Amino acid sequence: MLVLGAVVLSWPRPIPPPVASSAPPSRDGVEVDAPEPQPVEQVVPVPSDLGQGGVFLHDSETSLARFRAALGRANEGQARVVVFGASHEAGDHYVGFVRDALQTRFGDAGHGFAVAAWPSEHDRYWQWGVRVARGDGWKPIRLGKDRTRPDYYGIAGVIFDSEGREAHGEVATSDHGVGQTASIIEVHFLRRPGGGNFEIAIDGAVVETVSTAGRTRSDFVRFEVVDAAHRVQLRALPGRSVRLYGVVLERDAPGVIVDNLALGGTRARHHLKALEPVYSTQLLHRRPDLVVLGYGGNEGNDFGIPIDVYATELHHVVAKLRRLVPEADCLLVGPLDKPLRRTDGSFAHRHRTTSIARVQRDVAQQYGCAYFDTVAFMGGRLSMLDWAAAEPPLARPDFVHLTGAGYHLLGRALVEELAP
Repeated sequence: MLVLGAVVLSWPRPIPPPVASSAPPSRDGVEVDAPEPQPVEQVVPVPSDLGQGGVFLHDSETSLARFRAALGRANEGQARVVVFGASHEAGDHYVGFVRDALQTRFGDAGHGFAVAAWPSEHDRYWQWGVRVARGDGWKPIRLGKDRTRPDYYGIAGVIFDSEGREAHGEVATSDHGVGQTASIIEVHFLRRPGGGNFEIAIDGAVVETVSTAGRTRSDFVRFEVVDAAHRVQLRALPGRSVRLYGVVLERDAPGVIVDNLALGGTRARHHLKALEPVYSTQLLHRRPDLVVLGYGGNEGNDFGIPIDVYATELHHVVAKLRRLVPEADCLLVGPLDKPLRRTDGSFAHRHRTTSIARVQRDVAQQYGCAYFDTVAFMGGRLSMLDWAAAEPPLARPDFVHLTGAGYHLLGRALVEELAP
């Protein structure tokens, strides 16, 4: 139920507020306290037309049946979600809310996959439930508008290359909320001819030195440990190049795992640039029951790419995912409203966003995926302006991204739709 004005959010079942985030590390690699994601209050001022239009998630009865069945079995097994996307997802505000809410309700099976270091030297990387140090000595090789040529990027879209230097990284469990422990640790890397060596330490003790030389493929080492808080430290030895992907922190326990594999600045078509067999090997290893694609915002800036070309590329991406993990359900989360700023400072509707949303809904229907209409959820065209003007603000002054409170509202809506 949504009561307009000062909107009272009422849900068929209680959804816990988001817990505090793990602190991202500072620029010098020392962990510091970061602003905690703020819980969404029960009464929130939101745009007056939020909620008008009724249904935001389309075709969910059939397209999400297998995932909902997996949630129903989560007290005895695990339900797994893999989320791809760009900056809206990469910040982990709404994906983190979904993770925490599902794990609180259905069981905490651990955090899942996290990259080995910061994908960008200057932009902090963090996710709820895990701590990732910036890293030292690595060169991130990542997909984005500045680099789109094919490579062995893996499912997270980024490789960390030591380039023959000594390099360091650290991934650890959180000390807030769910995800505080792990009993299974995996370190994923690229094996290739002439690859170098790296050390893995758990809680300060070196447990293995790994050679990455061999036939080109994705590989990993796995450790079963006491179900507790852990730190995984990685050190590339100098001499030959080491290429790492990330660290998995899971629990041998029933519940839910949500892998956030989003990367800021990316597009859906970048999935087609990840070379095989690395991409498919890593995706199959995650065993998803649900694959989420949260793209469209950056494609809204690509005015030089005809919409029919975008449609063809999205068809190829979704077809690829359906072919690789046919047993998984899929969900396309549509782009947010993204107004165009005129030269006089006023705003106009970005018609390309409407075209992208239409293509996404059509592709979702063709491949048996659910589609979440994010623009309708926000209130329609130019609703981003109302979200930014709300008190407290639900969108940032760039009129592109939401605030923590805005993302939490989106996360609440998705949780309610995914697990009614």
